Amino acid sequence: MMKTQLQGMLLELNLHTMAQVLDNQLSDPLYQEFSKLEFVHRMVEEEYVSRNNTRSSQLLKRAGLWKTQADLAKIDYSIDRKLNRDLLAQLESCDFILDNKNLCILGAAGSGKSFFAKAFGVEACNRLHRTLYSNANTFLNKLHDLHKEDRKKYERKLRYFQRLPVLILDDWLMFSIHDQVRESILLDLIDARYGTATTIICSQVDPDDWCERFSGYTIGNAITSRLMANGFTLIIQSDQDLRQTKYPGEL
Repeated sequence: MMKTQLQGMLLELNLHTMAQVLDNQLSDPLYQEFSKLEFVHRMVEEEYVSRNNTRSSQLLKRAGLWKTQADLAKIDYSIDRKLNRDLLAQLESCDFILDNKNLCILGAAGSGKSFFAKAFGVEACNRLHRTLYSNANTFLNKLHDLHKEDRKKYERKLRYFQRLPVLILDDWLMFSIHDQVRESILLDLIDARYGTATTIICSQVDPDDWCERFSGYTIGNAITSRLMANGFTLIIQSDQDLRQTKYPGEL
């Protein structure tokens, strides 16, 4: 009778996993060997893990990463890319996100930059950090169009991205900008995020050449310095296009 009542209360509180674990534990002959604290710990732990898994899945969908196979555990070190293993080990903890540090991933086309960026995004979601992965040009164009069409909605969206814990922009500066409105949007975004959130940039353009992709050195330097001065740089060197030789998700 007490078991039924307790399960009913747990279900009413939306603690479905705890209710199931309670039933499983009471059906296990070994449960009598558990201390009261161990008994409660098992129920709470299963509920905690279940809820975190659900939350992580939701974050992956919102981040645009729910279909990716990218995983830090799948990094192939047999390929000679001169990866800095010490730096990767440091980054895998995602402490740089807690510290609001940026990450710049540099390398030629097909070297695996996007894989690494997505893998860090997946790890961030698994650690329950709100994240967004996007092509940089597409991301900026959407904000620019919103800026023209609906300023109030644009300002709300910009504030959201300014506070987003992890923003991943792939193919950074593949195209020159040379547009004052787009440059202003980028500066407002990157300046607000500096020291308060993590921005992960993927680019095949050397940072020394970033300023040339803007209409002037001053605006280019302002954006570049805020991205590069507060974080880490991961350089990937490869003589082959790994997109042609590796399975997706194993780079």
